[in-house]
Amino acid sequence: MHQIQKNMHQPKFLNKFLFILFVNFLPLVTWSQDNNYWTRSFNEESSLLSGSVVGGGAGPSAIYYNPASISEISKSSFSINASLFAFNFLNANNALGDSIHLDGYHGGVTPRFISYMYQPKKHPRLSFEAAYLSTSNYELNITQNADIKLNVINRLNGDERYLSTFNYHYKYTDDWVGVGTSFKITPHVYLGSSMFLSLRVMNYSRSIDNQAYAIDSSAYSAIGSEAYAAQFSSSANASYYDYGLIFKGGALYHNNRFSFGVNITAPIIDGLYTGGEYSSRKRLQNNIFDPASGLSIPDYFIVDSKTYDDVEIKTKTPLAIATGLNYELKPKKLILYSTFEYFFKVKPYKSIQANESNFLLIDPNVETVPSDEYLTYVAGASAILNGAIGIQWNIAEHLIFYAGYRTDFNYVKHLDYGHYAKKQSLQGFVLDYYHLTGGLVWQLRGNNLITGFQYTRGSSFSQEQFINVSNPVEYNYKENAALQGDRENSMNTFANYIAIYFGATFKFGGN
Repeated sequence: MHQIQKNMHQPKFLNKFLFILFVNFLPLVTWSQDNNYWTRSFNEESSLLSGSVVGGGAGPSAIYYNPASISEISKSSFSINASLFAFNFLNANNALGDSIHLDGYHGGVTPRFISYMYQPKKHPRLSFEAAYLSTSNYELNITQNADIKLNVINRLNGDERYLSTFNYHYKYTDDWVGVGTSFKITPHVYLGSSMFLSLRVMNYSRSIDNQAYAIDSSAYSAIGSEAYAAQFSSSANASYYDYGLIFKGGALYHNNRFSFGVNITAPIIDGLYTGGEYSSRKRLQNNIFDPASGLSIPDYFIVDSKTYDDVEIKTKTPLAIATGLNYELKPKKLILYSTFEYFFKVKPYKSIQANESNFLLIDPNVETVPSDEYLTYVAGASAILNGAIGIQWNIAEHLIFYAGYRTDFNYVKHLDYGHYAKKQSLQGFVLDYYHLTGGLVWQLRGNNLITGFQYTRGSSFSQEQFINVSNPVEYNYKENAALQGDRENSMNTFANYIAIYFGATFKFGGN
């Protein structure tokens, strides 16, 4: 489980800018949800090779990378792997306006992979595997309060007091339990398949409550009005758990010095069972005035919620085709690995869908507040091609060095939502990642002990700011929100991830 806690410093000018951040919750959403296919790491030989093992050499993770290579085992084995330490640091420059940055970090220890590989003595051409994979386990918590002086309400003289409370929680897990089998058609050709049951659990909530009122009561008498507070607040909650099936099929050919593999992952069969469905949303605005005309912007209060059968949950994953080629540069000494995987496009769709209530009331004068599908979220994915290379160096009889490098491109970076463009989606940081891995495997009495590391660098340039607070106005019609300026494409984001791994594979039995 990972957690991020964001703390702001107290200088007045910084509080002034960061306070207005909380009027819009977009900056922190996808920081907690991964939109990259190859961030998964199962912390044994395949991880040290950066996943470049579709052409063979996947070890216990064969059930995931290419089930045909399950037949590479010579003995039944039990494998368990975990991260000893993992830390992620993120810096988003100009995220909130010119020279106004957002920084954060998270760390934790998470079990990743457990498997049992079985080769029957009476059927040496047939191999089986059962595995548990923790593909995602992430939690993000943020709580922020602000109490500052700021002159943003034009019709009032002097500074106003702003009170802000922001709460955010996001937790997402995706655990797979699967079985796989592989059959040796000939001594050089293997075929295999695997099936996984995926359990996805999502809990999301965010709330914001901002108020502003004059510190000096004479500011109200100057405009001939009684004391009042300007207010903007919004909240959203969504949760569900959902079961789905994922199928993989693979083939592997190997000869004396090279091997070639293909693995196909079918789109998820979703909706086997869904529970805990919930979606709610609330938005309120009072006493906000047009900065240009000074006229009052209509007040409004919108609230709605749906549960269970009134909420439909959908998850779509792409068809993916992976190929891998391994070649022995020096027989039994130095092996080169390579893998490429193409993920097809997932057309935008409604991932959380709930029809608003018939009694959802909206003043027709409030044109800037969306009312159609008020509780619905959309998702999708662009087509992506990722590549990985790895190297295996047999240093000594019982000591092996592995290293690898892989790309990990973000699948929402260039996504065109089409006619869903105006619908709400979980948006935020859009990063391309690059992973560097390496480590050692000690073979002791037929068992393997594995230690290694992973360093990941992520980056994104010229992304649209989450919010622009450099020149805030009381109400911005372009953004359709209070207390902010126009966003610019000037945010540059960098992420650094460091992990240390430990794993063990225990072999027993055999032919």
